[in-house]
Amino acid sequence: MADAARTRLRHPDEACAQTPEPAHWRDAGTPDAGATPPFVSAHRGAQYLAPENTLWAYRHAFAYGADTVEVDVRTSLDGVLFSLHDDTVDRTTDGEGAAATKTWAELSRLDAADFAPWAGGPYAGTRIPRLEEVLELAASVGGGVELDMKFVLDYPRLVRLVEQYGLTERSYYAASGIGATGLRALDPDIRFIHNLSGSETPEDLHAQTAQSTVFGSRLDRFTAGNIAAIHDGCMLVVPHTYDEGPEVEAAQWELGRALGIDGAQTDQPDVIRARQAAVDPRRRLPTQLVRGDGDTRVCLVNAFNRLGLPFLGLRWNGGEARTGIDGCVDLPDDPAVLQPRFDGSGALFPTRWSGA
Repeated sequence: MADAARTRLRHPDEACAQTPEPAHWRDAGTPDAGATPPFVSAHRGAQYLAPENTLWAYRHAFAYGADTVEVDVRTSLDGVLFSLHDDTVDRTTDGEGAAATKTWAELSRLDAADFAPWAGGPYAGTRIPRLEEVLELAASVGGGVELDMKFVLDYPRLVRLVEQYGLTERSYYAASGIGATGLRALDPDIRFIHNLSGSETPEDLHAQTAQSTVFGSRLDRFTAGNIAAIHDGCMLVVPHTYDEGPEVEAAQWELGRALGIDGAQTDQPDVIRARQAAVDPRRRLPTQLVRGDGDTRVCLVNAFNRLGLPFLGLRWNGGEARTGIDGCVDLPDDPAVLQPRFDGSGALFPTRWSGA
């Protein structure tokens, strides 16, 4: 099945069987082939399907087969770790003020979907998630997290939580220098992402593979030569594909794959999945129709992890409707009678009701 196996996050201490070829770094010629299957990290979750940095965005990212979700980690006034990008709550919630000055009780009451295009829609009332909720979700589906530490005071507790949920080997931290040294002292098994500044030479990047597992940043900071240098250190190249906007993200993905990238950090894991499937139809995700709560409710889910797939069309004898945010539809009669079906999409295989 398409996602039965994932590209593994190597640790820098693991032996690398690649023989460095500096001449290839300087004149790459034919670019390297990227990893198969590609490695995908969802930036703030699937933020074009749900409000960013919410459990819904993370659920939808994993529903479309993301390997990791990127989590912006902050600390409340009373020490709770939670997911929010900005320094303030103003842009994405119905609150005001600096996030760090608020207790978790205050933060947990905010509507995290109170911004365009989500305000007043089906996600209204969605809450800011605690980090533990995101980790629990990732652990339940065999995924990982990319930890972007915006404001963290208790690093030992953060590391312990990732360990507690069994995610250390499937996750990585955005840290370098003294910060990375301190984190690795807390847990030597930690993986890191190195974000390119654009000034590094291929030699610099190959040397950095002794410290970092993933190499990210803007796609335009990568060349076939420095990608080859990273690959010669047995590590992954996972740049952004979203910097030029959602309309061209798929084209950025294809450009990157032609250069040899191993995957991407994306705003649209559903779009990237469809592009993978256009090249290799086996990358379409298997789906299932399962019974929801009640006799007439049916849900379209990822067949691997059973997470709901939102905003997709179902048909049945005499009707049709789109799935809600949970991937579910209320039918006018029992599914066994109506025989609902999903006709598939670029990212997803079709399925029919099978009585599950």
